[in-house]
Amino acid sequence: MKLICYTILFICFSLISLAQAPENSPSINEAHAGMVYNNTTIRIKAKNKYISYDEARQRYDEIKGSPYLHLDHMPLVDLYMNTGEVVENATIQYDCYQNEIIATKGDQKEIILETAFFESIVSPTNDMPYPLLRVNRDNPTKFYEILYQDSLITFFKDTRVELTNHTRNIPGQQTTMDKFYRTHDYYIVRGRRSPVKFNLKKDDIFKLLPKQKRGDVKLAMDALKLNKLKKEADYVRVFNYFNEKG
Repeated sequence: MKLICYTILFICFSLISLAQAPENSPSINEAHAGMVYNNTTIRIKAKNKYISYDEARQRYDEIKGSPYLHLDHMPLVDLYMNTGEVVENATIQYDCYQNEIIATKGDQKEIILETAFFESIVSPTNDMPYPLLRVNRDNPTKFYEILYQDSLITFFKDTRVELTNHTRNIPGQQTTMDKFYRTHDYYIVRGRRSPVKFNLKKDDIFKLLPKQKRGDVKLAMDALKLNKLKKEADYVRVFNYFNEKG
């Protein structure tokens, strides 16, 4: 299947190089033939058998919690491709359990993005507070929430979702329940280095920053009257302090 996708991709690139760029934002299917997976072609192992991704998503309703990054809505976004094309006003669901991004535009059929061919996913409104970028050299096709980025550092969050099984003891009976459990990991990247994972409450952020950045962070903490950084919001406020002042 991937060989077929890459063959179609090569043909698409050849056609794109010969044709003029469209004046309007293309449909997902028009712009990305060969750059996406159809949701019926991906097969996932579930309870010792393989099912399609479409079947797996249908079963999510039977599980407590949500596997999606955005819990209560599908954010409106623009999809930026490696070719320079932009698909505007699409909506996405980021499945953090299967690490797949489902996109649609208007009444078009849902597709699963081949993330290697996209550079960034950005909301033109506040529908999605943080952009999604591929910034991890050790996992180059995965998108992460970018909490802050400048020429020196990138501060990003990885939301991971696992499926857990809980046993509940009720008088006279015992029941089990599947549940999606989410955790958040935070990383700092300096330049093009590998990301370094750190604990927001326990680790010393100054050790992870380049020297020219440490002074700015200390000044921002003093200005914001923060003795210590403990929460995600604290880090975001401090890193953005000088941008907002400017």
